[in-house]
This record gives sequence, C-alpha cells and structure tokens, in this order.
Amino acid sequence: TSIVIDRPLTVVGHPRGTRLDAKGLGRAAIEILPGVTDVTLDGLYVTTADLDGIAAGAGCARLRIARTTVERCLGDGIRVERSTDVRVEGCVLDRNAGDGLDLDATGGVVTGCTFRENGAEGIVFEGLRIAASRVTFRGTRLLARFAATSDTCALERCDGRDLQTVALTEEGSIYARIEGN
Repeated sequence: TSIVIDRPLTVVGHPRGTRLDAKGLGRAAIEILPGVTDVTLDGLYVTTADLDGIAAGAGCARLRIARTTVERCLGDGIRVERSTDVRVEGCVLDRNAGDGLDLDATGGVVTGCTFRENGAEGIVFEGLRIAASRVTFRGTRLLARFAATSDTCALERCDGRDLQTVALTEEGSIYARIEGN
C-alpha cells in the first residue's frame, strides 16, 4: 500500500512491525504533499516502492522520520525537497536503487542512521545547515555528495566501510565540513 499525507500527522508503527510494501503501485510508499508541516513518521518498514520510499514535497517544515527502515526502493530511500527543520534519526536505508537520503533543507539533522549498499550516494546534502553525525555507511559507492546548492553542511563522526569515495563537493558548494570520521 502507499500513504499520501495531506495534513499535519504522526504515523507510529506497531511494535511488532508495520510494513508498507509499495511494489507495483508506481508511486512512493509514503508521499508528503508540498507545504504540509509537522509530520512525524516513526517505527515504519517501507519496502520495494517503484519510486522513492518516502518523498516529501517542498515546504514540509518540522518533518521527523525516526526508527524507520526503507529498503529496496527503485528511487531514493528518502527524498526531501526544499523544506525546513528536518530530522532523520535512527533510520536504516538499505539497497535502494537511488540515494539513501537526498536532503534539500534549511536546518537538517541526520543522526544514528545506517546506510547499506544504496545504488548511488549515501547522503546528498542540498541545503543550508544540514549536519550528519554518528552515521554508519556500508558498501556505498559514494558516502556523501555536497551538491552545488549546499551551504554550511557537515559530515561528522561517521563510520564508513567498503566505500569507493568518501565525499564529493560540487562547484558552488560552500563551507562543507568533513571531520572526525
């Protein structure tokens, strides 16, 4: 099934597991419509979406995704477009065909997550003041990409193994910080 979120909402998975299998639907497993604020996704298991696992449109302020696994989606695990105050905490992004996390935000925190064998990059920083810390990467081609639109983003105290490249900064990216990894 898939879920379309069109208003402030908290979705909490059952302790025994809440699985969203979006195979064959031609859409993201969870889609947060543009401009929807105050959304929390907690404790979900998203798998095999034909596009992105979780997709948040522009203007989704105060978005929190916690303790959620997103695996084997044909697009990005999680994709957030031009939003503010985004937190991704304790998530697992595993074997997605695109990026594990593509984050275009002003003020973002990524912490305690695990990225495994995503097809493109682990994390794509596209916004302003995004910090990723205490994140684990395994078997990812490129751990992090600081896009041309990134400004004052940081990758700190992360653990990466079986990587081809740690980080790539595109022309136009400013004040990227990579330290203590």
